Amino acid sequence: MKSKVTTLWDYTKYQLPAEYTRWRVHDDEIQHRLEAIAKSHAQEIDVNSVETYDSVVCRSESNAAQWNKENLLIFPGRGIAPAVLENAVLGTKVEDSVTANIDGMQINLTVLRIVRRQPMTIGDDMIALEQIEGVTTVADFIRWYRDTTEKERREKLIKGAAGHIQSLLLQNSQLEIDQKEAHAFCQDMVDCQFKSMGGMDNVSLVMLDEDVLNPTEAGVKKKLLEMRLESYPMYVLNTWIVEKMAGLDAETVCADGWKLISEMNSDLKTEDEVRQFAGDSLPKEFAIGNEASRFLEQYVEQFMEA
Repeated sequence: MKSKVTTLWDYTKYQLPAEYTRWRVHDDEIQHRLEAIAKSHAQEIDVNSVETYDSVVCRSESNAAQWNKENLLIFPGRGIAPAVLENAVLGTKVEDSVTANIDGMQINLTVLRIVRRQPMTIGDDMIALEQIEGVTTVADFIRWYRDTTEKERREKLIKGAAGHIQSLLLQNSQLEIDQKEAHAFCQDMVDCQFKSMGGMDNVSLVMLDEDVLNPTEAGVKKKLLEMRLESYPMYVLNTWIVEKMAGLDAETVCADGWKLISEMNSDLKTEDEVRQFAGDSLPKEFAIGNEASRFLEQYVEQFMEA
């Protein structure tokens, strides 16, 4: 490869932000989750005084027909009814009467019923309703939530942190791009992408042409090439990571690139089938990108919360 990294940003001096390293589930998060479950199993109960988010049934009387109703539902705090009505019923009790004005129209409200959603008591009975296999008690739930959430969160954070470092490397490093090499590499991907996506029969491809009224194959491929060339520096950086930082042979890594594409597309079972579909450049890009990510994931793992 003629393209290369001439100056590599010193990523070893960079401190990852906390949001990329904190993966532990703390007690307040579990409590919040339990309270959310309790709300999801809430029951409606009749109460005597209106609070925010209650459901209030009123009889409304007014000279304006739209506000003259036997049963008017008001949900204070939810912004469904005019604010003046929601505010008027707050603090009232059953059989209380209040007056509100909307655009000069007087509305008399009489509270008929007040309903509140009462969260279920947090306990084993509540957990049983969730029907989680092997989880029947609050203690089971806490253990299960930690085990499942922490593992998944840690894996996502490692990938996210690696991607963050990778982006910073591209932004802050100096690269020397051989334009002829870049065009040849990207043109191969463009030709295969155009063919595999149905060419000019694919509406989404046709819309890429800057001349939307008279799209042509050349116009579409020109745009595709521009898009591919924008991502080529990342391929150069990833190749540098694989060779200079991970100490691997890029050609050896690329040799199995077709397998990665085959794993994503079950219709492509052999190397020849993959090559016909994806060409030579795309399997290389996949393989190099995958190996570079693996190296950076191993690097950032040391910074994860203990």
